[in-house]
Amino acid sequence: VGGQSIRSLRNVITKNLVVDTKVTQDMVNELMDANRNMTYTDQEIIDAAVQEYKVDNQYQIDPVGIQCKRLEGNFLNILERKTFYNNLNRCFETAGIPIAEMYLAPLVLADSVLTEAEKRSGCALVDIGADTVTVSVYSKNILRHLSVLPLGSSNITKDIASLQQIEESEAEKMKLKYGCAYTENADIDNTLMLPIDQERKIESHKFIEIVESRLEEIIENVLHQIPTEYTDKLLGGIIL
Repeated sequence: VGGQSIRSLRNVITKNLVVDTKVTQDMVNELMDANRNMTYTDQEIIDAAVQEYKVDNQYQIDPVGIQCKRLEGNFLNILERKTFYNNLNRCFETAGIPIAEMYLAPLVLADSVLTEAEKRSGCALVDIGADTVTVSVYSKNILRHLSVLPLGSSNITKDIASLQQIEESEAEKMKLKYGCAYTENADIDNTLMLPIDQERKIESHKFIEIVESRLEEIIENVLHQIPTEYTDKLLGGIIL
């Protein structure tokens, strides 16, 4: 599952213990269960990524076996709109197909294309689709942030269609044939005309401006989605 209704939200669950209590796996499981049982208005928890555990004042990835009096679990909950979640389940129920498990498309994509080194050193995986752009931020092998923007390549098609007063199907063909994410100024031919149909043409530099302007907007919004605490720590860079 994926789409525009997916978003991430941080959550903290705390458990106070007797002084010098040794943390067990059961205690960790209790924190995880308490987090998964959180309720959000109009949202359903699809997945939860453990960020780290705070054992007294020390952060640990695995707190089992450490003595403390306070155990804190930091989680990144991946939420989906309940309406979409319920409708999806209802569709499969009606079709008589039982759902074994739902997988988040951005996480499956990350497991497919990112290396362990990229996840560990920190990176932002940006998936630009037709209607949405998904941004997944990884650091120290952990998903730190996930967001979905309501922008995509179809916005470029609509811009071409509306500015040139043509059908979206024709605009899509032009985008695929002539569109480019970036063109050097020296490579722009101001005299070149691109055919729209048998009768009409558009200046090449105007077409380039339409495409690049929308792409710049998409990239700027992507950069705003990367949490400030990770902007200078993504050694793996941005992966498209």
